Amino acid sequence: MHRFQIKIRTIFLELLLVYPVINIMGCVFFHGDNMTTLSLSYCSILILLYVTDVKKLSRKNIYILIIFAFILILEIYRDQNMFILFVTFIFANIMLSIYSSNKIMVKEYIEYFVKKKNQFYIVQLVFLIILFLFVMKNGLTAGWNTWVLQGPYNYPHTLAYLFLFMMMLDTFYFIEFREKFVILFIAVSFACIILTAVRSVLIASIIVIGYIFYRVFSRKQFIKFILYCFLLFVCIYIAYNYGLFDALLTKSKLALENGSISNGRSSILISSLYALKQGNEYVNTICGVGMTNLLKWNGININANIHAHNDFVDALVGFGLIGLGIYVYNFVKFCKNSFIWMMGTVGFLAYVNGLFVYSDIIPILIYAKLLFSHSKIQKNRIGKSDSSLGCVV
Repeated sequence: MHRFQIKIRTIFLELLLVYPVINIMGCVFFHGDNMTTLSLSYCSILILLYVTDVKKLSRKNIYILIIFAFILILEIYRDQNMFILFVTFIFANIMLSIYSSNKIMVKEYIEYFVKKKNQFYIVQLVFLIILFLFVMKNGLTAGWNTWVLQGPYNYPHTLAYLFLFMMMLDTFYFIEFREKFVILFIAVSFACIILTAVRSVLIASIIVIGYIFYRVFSRKQFIKFILYCFLLFVCIYIAYNYGLFDALLTKSKLALENGSISNGRSSILISSLYALKQGNEYVNTICGVGMTNLLKWNGININANIHAHNDFVDALVGFGLIGLGIYVYNFVKFCKNSFIWMMGTVGFLAYVNGLFVYSDIIPILIYAKLLFSHSKIQKNRIGKSDSSLGCVV
């Protein structure tokens, strides 16, 4: 029985490792469609393996599932057109909860991914080869008065998010092992994010690069730090001259011409909140109005049938204070090991563009936790070693 339990956990961890290549292969096979079904099915397998392994859910998680079941019935009644977004919301909360659980400690994730680093390099290389072959055959995609890297996905945002999370795991490996060739993977991911012209993900990736400098260079290495900054500047200058930033600059210029560098994010957010006033404001605030009604309201108010592009506003307006409270609880718990860095990347994406609406990256949210939890875990491990040595002496 013990061997069987270990095997289940190994399969669970292995699925987290190979997911990026499974995702892009599925995307090519389905021609960009059915990707939400693919990612949520993948999450279902992960959840089943997790529950089979740990064999027990906490009382708090059971209460949360009961609340979700209540909102689920409400969503089926009022919101059949956008029902899938609530399902995505549920799966995002479950996966955040799993990755924050003490049943599988972050230390165990780290040890497994350290042991399997070469396998992840292969996974990432296969991902890049599939993307390269697709782009060679089909070219870039027209968007925002320019051409962007989108690959087989229906939106460049999906590809940008995937590259960001793979870049996080590469950064973890680089900080841990100082293998210089990993910088190439990080650079390729960063370049591909620039080519997608998804600015929110680009900002998050810049913060990840900042984290590399923060972790790698000590105060005594100021000259080395300046040298690396200079090399980075040279690389950016060369990339600019070769047109790497053309799509990004064109998109930003178009946004400014339309009146807002953020493409009207603040107006979208304010308009979305006003959807709560359409009807009984108190009931709407507690239970939400559903994503369909949110899109309809924005279509009337700002002439754009879109969601809030902010997880927390989407959760509040779509699913009410109950849904928002659960999401914030799980999100904060997920980010607790390194709150500032996590909120500067994963939290930033959730706030300015959305996280749970991009279901493709839900299975690999753990990559961010691996990167930003590592230093604290190492310090704890060193501290324990020191104290045990003290006892022996």
